[in-house]
Amino acid sequence: DEFQSVFSNEIKKSSVLNKLPLVVFLIAISLILSVLLYRRVFYKFALAMALRKDKVLSAWFYVSINLFRLVLSLGVAFLILLALKLSDIFGYYGQAFLEALPLVSISLIGSLWLTSTLLTSKVTLKSIISVYDTQVKVASQSIFLLSLFISLFFILDSLANKASFSVETQTAMNFPLLILNSALFYRLLRCVN
Repeated sequence: DEFQSVFSNEIKKSSVLNKLPLVVFLIAISLILSVLLYRRVFYKFALAMALRKDKVLSAWFYVSINLFRLVLSLGVAFLILLALKLSDIFGYYGQAFLEALPLVSISLIGSLWLTSTLLTSKVTLKSIISVYDTQVKVASQSIFLLSLFISLFFILDSLANKASFSVETQTAMNFPLLILNSALFYRLLRCVN
């Protein structure tokens, strides 16, 4: 219904078509950054540093490359979100969903980066907070599920604000997420020494 109203109105339709080249350009830039740069450059840097003899320098370089990977991933997500916002194809509730997506992308990309970089690499979170070796997979799953439920909270909160839900309704909607997040935090704490 929201998409149909955009394309049934001639003024909105011409506005969308005028912004289409910019939207396509932003999506193309994000694809180039994510596919070409991400795959080739990071793997070449990782291979080059793996062959070095200085382990401290190698570890610092590894951490800085992974931080740059996180920033690049977030940048690509924001380029895609900017393209979606500029397209003007979303209606009232679609805009509410779109407003929540930056926080959702930070939450999901951050958790995926955290689990892939710090729980399975040379610089491990295990050495910092001593996660049991048998519990690394459980900790990774818990972190990802936590970010997923937090992302769902951001989406529900944004939609509730647009729909002008009462505080009581928002509390009733958020209570199951609070219970799930509490259980996941407890599960995550059981993974730590």
